[in-house]
Amino acid sequence: MCKGESSGPWGIFPRVTGDRHSICRDALHSRSGFFDNQPERPLSGEEPLAERFLTVPAYLGKDRVGQIVVLNSRRDYSPTDISALARLAERYALGIQRLRFKHALKAERDFVQAILATAPALVLVLDPAGRIVGFNRACEAASGHGFAEVAGKFAWEFLSDPGEAEAQKRLFTRLLAGEAPLSYEGLWVARNGVRRRILWSSTTLKGDNNAIQNVIATGLDVTETRDAEDKLRVLTRAMESGPCSVVITDGKGILTYVNPASPI
Repeated sequence: MCKGESSGPWGIFPRVTGDRHSICRDALHSRSGFFDNQPERPLSGEEPLAERFLTVPAYLGKDRVGQIVVLNSRRDYSPTDISALARLAERYALGIQRLRFKHALKAERDFVQAILATAPALVLVLDPAGRIVGFNRACEAASGHGFAEVAGKFAWEFLSDPGEAEAQKRLFTRLLAGEAPLSYEGLWVARNGVRRRILWSSTTLKGDNNAIQNVIATGLDVTETRDAEDKLRVLTRAMESGPCSVVITDGKGILTYVNPASPI
């Protein structure tokens, strides 16, 4: 921007006053670097803008991301100085590009972490060795453990039922071998000793070199569902084998179930 005044050999442009010719304005309208060893003198009573002036714009594609200005060298500027400053401008533009990428990556990571943290499903993130590196709030609620307690521990040793540890390790090995995604059920042992049955779906996250960076497992607590299914099976066997007649209809009186003992 053309504002303020530089107090040293490097800095921002001096302020532009009125509509008169300005070397600052020339720089902002030029797509290439230039130098002026005898810039136009300011109006009477003003401080000199510059004894000598050298500037090069910094671009990312067609986007101007900055303007480098050098003022008041002890010698006249030359095309060699423009070349040197242009190389500096390229490095500056690359630095801006990296900074933008870093900010975009952080925003994306924060967005994903916010979703995972508040998701109702269990989200478990493992490194390629099987150690826990991510553990959302739903996992904390189901297990009774905070992330600080489980971080760095192997999931099959700390959370899984001891009788299923070897099976969990074999599933993890299959994931690393490329068998992803995988779905399976397993028992989680909570802090209070309660066993929760979890339906898991796991996949791998790969980096630029196609190497596996993480294993992502999302789970649903199906403990109550499986308990209800077990009770329904017991009730069904009782109705099928019992001596009493059992007839079930829907709200419109249409038969939906008749057991073998029924005369209907």
